[in-house]
Amino acid sequence: MTRRPASGGRRSSRAEPAAARRLAQLADDGPLRWWPRFRSIRWPLRSWWAQLDDGWRWAIGILIVQRLVLAIVGLAALGSAFRTVDNEFTALILPGSDSWISLLSMWQRWDALWYEKIAEQGYQATGGSTNFSPLFPLLARFVMLSGLHFVVGGLLVSSVAFVVALRVVYDLALHDTRKADRTEPPPGRSRSGFQTRVLGRAALATRRARLTVLALALFPSGFFLVAPFTESLLLLLAALSLWLARRGCHWQAGLAGFLAALTHANGISLVFPLAYEALRGSGLAPGWSERGRNWLGRWRVAFALLPIAGAVVWSVYLSIGVGGQAGLLASALRLAEARLLELARADVTGARAQVWQFSPPWELINASAQYVIHGLPPWGVVRMGTLPDALSGVELLNLVCLLAFCGLGILALRWLPLSYGLFLWPNLLVLMTRQLPYSPLESTNRLVLPLFPCFMVMAMLLAGHPRTAFLGLAASWLLQLILFKQFVHWWFIA
Repeated sequence: MTRRPASGGRRSSRAEPAAARRLAQLADDGPLRWWPRFRSIRWPLRSWWAQLDDGWRWAIGILIVQRLVLAIVGLAALGSAFRTVDNEFTALILPGSDSWISLLSMWQRWDALWYEKIAEQGYQATGGSTNFSPLFPLLARFVMLSGLHFVVGGLLVSSVAFVVALRVVYDLALHDTRKADRTEPPPGRSRSGFQTRVLGRAALATRRARLTVLALALFPSGFFLVAPFTESLLLLLAALSLWLARRGCHWQAGLAGFLAALTHANGISLVFPLAYEALRGSGLAPGWSERGRNWLGRWRVAFALLPIAGAVVWSVYLSIGVGGQAGLLASALRLAEARLLELARADVTGARAQVWQFSPPWELINASAQYVIHGLPPWGVVRMGTLPDALSGVELLNLVCLLAFCGLGILALRWLPLSYGLFLWPNLLVLMTRQLPYSPLESTNRLVLPLFPCFMVMAMLLAGHPRTAFLGLAASWLLQLILFKQFVHWWFIA
């Protein structure tokens, strides 16, 4: 027999949903006794959130907090007076001063306008659009087919890529930072007092994973990960490629590397860790020696070359489909011509403005330090809309990022599997040997964002020092909000 409630008001049925029966019982019990039982009702959103694992909850939670905080800071920045830039791209900015328009237009800065122009008009042989890779504007274009504006599409693409990237990096940090537990403790720490003994390996790995994603999101230039830029997509594809390769999924890892090369030129560096994992054989997946006898196993080294194939396909398309001096090969020829004829310093207008020259690391660091002190770029060019003193402060951040990430990269070779170092150091070597016309280390603080192994090492250093980690992350986030305010005010950050 079914049980009648105390008020005798209604009969419950087994077919009736549990939440509906509880609500009916609350209505019968009267308004004075509703609160204790109301807390026990599991709403669909609460139930869905409870089913997520720790990695997804941290990734989604970080995105929500970042969006809310950056929106508040951006609206406050737009409410104050700032310099505007009048050029050919200002027509792309959404007109109007309504709050919802301002929430979108504050992201239309610098490279985001280039991607918007490419998504709407395609690539052109002249004008500089061929300097930007195609995958991000292509994905934003697909979203635009539903009738949404590019800014909405770009923010959706970057938000999804950001959440999934944090989840993949979380999993990599959760499993692969445990290699350090089998090595010697950091200098000055005794084995008996090592942090694994206090926290336990499982708890320590979880703390490291959380600190890794927090350090990524709260990095001074971390707002680029949720902006309509390529950084979040490149971070996702690079992390996913290594995640797949270390589990023996070599053709899927090669496909992710192929897409990474179509996202940014730095994606080509994935060929080194993918080739290493292919030659190494199993990665983290046991029994690959048996599976390696099929055709996928025999071709796993060829799959590792797919990042190079992505760059070649992109160059061929630009040379044939777009025409003109486009693509990586043509850019290399132009760079060699400028180097041989010593025209890079004499003519930095038009196409020459994008030429960068090779410099030894010591010369590059010296040029950056001189620029920070004196405030003038070595090639005599100041980026439009940005004052030299503002560029000097950003250049100091670039210099600190380069030196710090080189130090973290050295520790990554010791504490992380070798494939991480093979991905990390080709990118660092490029940053250490390229000199740009506007400032020697231009955009370095943004280009280090996809180098997630350095953030894993950073988390390993801070995991045993919660106060230091809290103060460091808080200071980094505060600097990020300041830089984002300057970004909204049209200062060039990266």
